[in-house]
Amino acid sequence: MAPSLEMTQGWLKRQNTKVPRATIHLGWRDNALQVLARLPDKDIFNTATRNNLNLCLFGDVFEIFLRDNAQKSYHEFHVAPNGRWMQLKMPSAELFSRGNVDLDSLRIPQLFINFRLRINRRANYWMVYAKIPASRLFGEKININNRTWLASFSRYDYSKNKR
Repeated sequence: MAPSLEMTQGWLKRQNTKVPRATIHLGWRDNALQVLARLPDKDIFNTATRNNLNLCLFGDVFEIFLRDNAQKSYHEFHVAPNGRWMQLKMPSAELFSRGNVDLDSLRIPQLFINFRLRINRRANYWMVYAKIPASRLFGEKININNRTWLASFSRYDYSKNKR
């Protein structure tokens, strides 16, 4: 069984127990990081009409932030339940935190992660499976074993109707 993480609302002193928590499972195989996310959601949607848009402006999104500990740059992978995606390579977290970052110059135009979606509206959840080859992240054949990666996962959970 792959290690799992439960997503929380880290900015809150006390968790809202009415909000169902997403679960993330991590692993590696075939020199690739593998992520499986189960995202509870009563109103699953995203209206983005093309890839590499800022998907959080259009609805639900699952995000993966990934950095090799030996580098300052990091990658962002955003996946929406309608199959749209956005990929970014950020030079550093410090640069991004200063603001005024031109996202267009940081977008990766060709999809290099493999992902699949499963939506179960009856049971109110959607799932994302992502496989991220190490060679695509680092531009070379690199073995991910014995390397430290920093990862963060987040989501935007929108509702068309306020309930």
